[in-house]
Amino acid sequence: MNKNSPSYYDEIDLIELCKIIWLGKIKIALIIVISFLIGWGYSNQIPNSFTSSLTINPGKISEYSELENIYDELGNSFGFKKKEANKINQIMLRTFVDELMDYEELILVLGDNEKIKKSISKLSAEEERQELFNYAKSFTLNIDTDYVLSFNWHNDKQSRNIIEQTLYLTAVNLEKSIYKDLEYKLEVEIKKAVKANQERVVYLSEQSSIARELDIIDSQVDSINLAKPTLELNINTNNVAYYLRGYRAIEKEIQLIKNRKYKNFAEIRKKITNLKEMKINWVDYNIYLINVTSNKNAKNILLKSIIMGIIVGILYVLVSNAFRSPRIFRKKTN
Repeated sequence: MNKNSPSYYDEIDLIELCKIIWLGKIKIALIIVISFLIGWGYSNQIPNSFTSSLTINPGKISEYSELENIYDELGNSFGFKKKEANKINQIMLRTFVDELMDYEELILVLGDNEKIKKSISKLSAEEERQELFNYAKSFTLNIDTDYVLSFNWHNDKQSRNIIEQTLYLTAVNLEKSIYKDLEYKLEVEIKKAVKANQERVVYLSEQSSIARELDIIDSQVDSINLAKPTLELNINTNNVAYYLRGYRAIEKEIQLIKNRKYKNFAEIRKKITNLKEMKINWVDYNIYLINVTSNKNAKNILLKSIIMGIIVGILYVLVSNAFRSPRIFRKKTN
């Protein structure tokens, strides 16, 4: 007795499939158009924003040569040891970045933005500052390899302007802090020198009084008669009682100290003044190299909408045709 083997559809007729898709091309096209319009409408609803990025590089070491010289003359160093002097540009870059990322300069710039002014006009002073800091969080710095500054903003031109103004203010404030530090260190050194001289004058005045009491007019140091002249001793005449130099020499030294003009400090102050007049690039960046990219990416949204429309259109045509006629499948029996 022969048994009929079971039948099932296990092969697809590609030619028939292509025919069905071709016949349903109008439906597919309509679905693509609808999908495109949905994507276009969605794209228009998304608020546009831009990311502006700029690489900040260390300045040239030659830019800081005069600054180094002044710090050396003051007996200080700008955060580095002598053996690390070739890293001053890196140290200056980190100092600039620290100044930049405290957000103070950025908040000043954002506070002058008309849109932000309007949005925070009814807030209290504390709330205004908090809102400005919320805006400032869009200002980030990536230091994994290079110092890359990024800023997200709703307007590309404003974004460029905000970055430029912020970097400018940061450089200005950094410069002020450096000059303030130089002035402070100079004043410290002057006070130390003045104090040391005042203490010296007090000591010399005491020694002069002793010399006058003993009627020692001129130096007696070289005529000291040692108890044992044959004994070899290393005598440091600076350690001998100073009044033995005689009050005439001591009082002359007092006069010279009192009339001292501190010319070395005057020269350093002049160098600081000249340094202020120099145009120093504390860090290196080119504002014209700001890279601006749109976060919205409307082209990508529309492309995805078209692809989705094609897929949905083809599936719709195939599924709707399958219910009417399963001709795209070939019937195979074993």
